[in-house]
Amino acid sequence: AWCSVCYAQWREKRLPIYQPLLWQYQVVTMCPQHKRRLKEQCPHCHKPQSVISANRFQPGACTQCGAWLGTEAGAQLEPVSDDETVWQRWVIHALEELYVASFSAEPLQWEPFFTGLATCLQEQGAYSRLGRLTGISRSLFYRWPGRPSASHSSTLSPPYIPSLETILEFCYACEVTALQIMTNQLAPLRDLIEKGTASRPARPRRPAPARINRQKCLEFIQAILDGREEPLSAEKLTTVLGWYEVNGWEAGCERCIELISYGGRGHSLVIHAQDD
Repeated sequence: AWCSVCYAQWREKRLPIYQPLLWQYQVVTMCPQHKRRLKEQCPHCHKPQSVISANRFQPGACTQCGAWLGTEAGAQLEPVSDDETVWQRWVIHALEELYVASFSAEPLQWEPFFTGLATCLQEQGAYSRLGRLTGISRSLFYRWPGRPSASHSSTLSPPYIPSLETILEFCYACEVTALQIMTNQLAPLRDLIEKGTASRPARPRRPAPARINRQKCLEFIQAILDGREEPLSAEKLTTVLGWYEVNGWEAGCERCIELISYGGRGHSLVIHAQDD
């Protein structure tokens, strides 16, 4: 992801163009300076950017087509809501806190985080209260690392390792940072469990994906007919033009497998969920 306004300003001021480390995190979706959503697809070829590109384009250029990714004059930028701005500022602060702490004498480890969380979960009613406050299913807390192995039942599902985004969502709702739990500063979390209420809601819901833009599709098809774009395979078209709604994630996986089998064997499917 990248901020097109940053790219444009850096080139105008003849500053080095680069990709800040923060942009590499999927959980970071906003430019903290311009308060605009980071871009994920080239506005010219509509393709995502490659982390490692076979093409030797200049920094700030699309890794697929080489077009400039900075903001053009008069371009409409997608703003970020106030709630999402608060969430993103907190995320960036939490990541910067971890980054600074990583330069300490001992490398940071996630094991103390889960051990500290397991300690707090021993409080009476902690699973239910944290599940309600964070929006994370209480059953998942039983599968997070850090719980004593003796407490695991053979009938339970295998351990579940949450993503960085899920961990930050949990900490945000609990009004603590990952570093606090990691360094055994558990008093704020224990107080929250005891009160059972938080002063702020869980992170704002992720924006729903945009519906298919019919006009852009027609323009792209015309560009292929004119020879300005290469035709896409059936496997690519299913993601560019397709929109399917099914009942449940299992049915979604089955539909994805059907599409992959039709024209993209060897590829995989990814689940983007708002809960675990």
